[in-house]
This record gives sequence, structure tokens and C-alpha cells, in this order.
Amino acid sequence: MRVELTGSLDSMRRFLVRLPLLPAEISSLKLPVASTNKPAIFFQDLVIRSTLRVPDEVRLEAVVSGFVNRQFMLGASGGQSL
Repeated sequence: MRVELTGSLDSMRRFLVRLPLLPAEISSLKLPVASTNKPAIFFQDLVIRSTLRVPDEVRLEAVVSGFVNRQFMLGASGGQSL
């Protein structure tokens, strides 16, 4: 998935910190343990640039990929095959 966001540098920091992390990363940042039903997300590309229009405004562009929980999807689709 390609994600493009524009906002303050602090809002981008909060967005990135809230994404699912690996258990070791969560521990090292001293964050609460993430829910086990959240999908793992992997960044393939991440760029943060100043917009030069407004002080403290940045543009985030990212390409991320992840996994879909097949059992959850089967249950959500009424047991139909994917």
C-alpha cells in the first residue's frame, strides 16, 4: 500500500510510533505490548520531506506491506474460500 500524508512533524512522529512494531522494538521503546491481532507491517520505502510552505509542515510518503490473517478473513467472509 502507498501512503501519503501531510502534517506537522509531531503528527508524523505519532503516526509512525503507533504502527505495529516487532516485540523487541516495543520493549526497547518501553511501549505497552501491542495487541496480537494487529497485522505486521513492513516498510519498503519511507521518505519525509519539508513542504517548504508552512513552518513545521512535512510530507510523508511510504510504501508498506503486511500480512492478512487468513482465519480472520475466512470467519469474516462466512467461511468462503479466498
